[in-house]
Amino acid sequence: MIREFDEQLNEVGDIKNSITVDYIFTSINRTNLSFEIKGSIEDVIPSQVRNVVTEMAEPGHIISDLVKLGKRDRNETLLQNFFNREELFFVLNRSQKNNANKILQERLYLARLLLTNTKIKIDQLLQRFETNRLLGYDKKKRLTKDGIYEWIEFSKSFTTNEDNIYSFLKRVGKIKE
Repeated sequence: MIREFDEQLNEVGDIKNSITVDYIFTSINRTNLSFEIKGSIEDVIPSQVRNVVTEMAEPGHIISDLVKLGKRDRNETLLQNFFNREELFFVLNRSQKNNANKILQERLYLARLLLTNTKIKIDQLLQRFETNRLLGYDKKKRLTKDGIYEWIEFSKSFTTNEDNIYSFLKRVGKIKE
């Protein structure tokens, strides 16, 4: 979502540095042309979007806001592990259409966190790290075949991702200590 915002703002051209942007997310009923406002992000400064996208592409610490299952690039850290867990659960259970509002809420929370003055408390971030360590997207314990938690056996992978997320959020000033 963040990279899409950046692409849209680049189309605005030279005036993008003298405006703020409000994003409104709606659901449109095509039968009677009514609409429902699902959420909004107000007063987004285009330079903030650019800063976030630049920090996400930091060499050696690439952060991705894409939501995906399956094969992953080991050189990137996915925000989904910490901020889109419900969406991934719904995708795995093929119930994303029935839970579109919950998915949108998760995405809006992340976009607000990264693009507005919102900050996350360190204990909330640590709770998200813990959830990722203990539970898979299916909300089942992450255990190896031997019954050991994956994060204990593969601790370097987990701590590297956590360090990348923490340093990214710290660089963009989003951690409330």
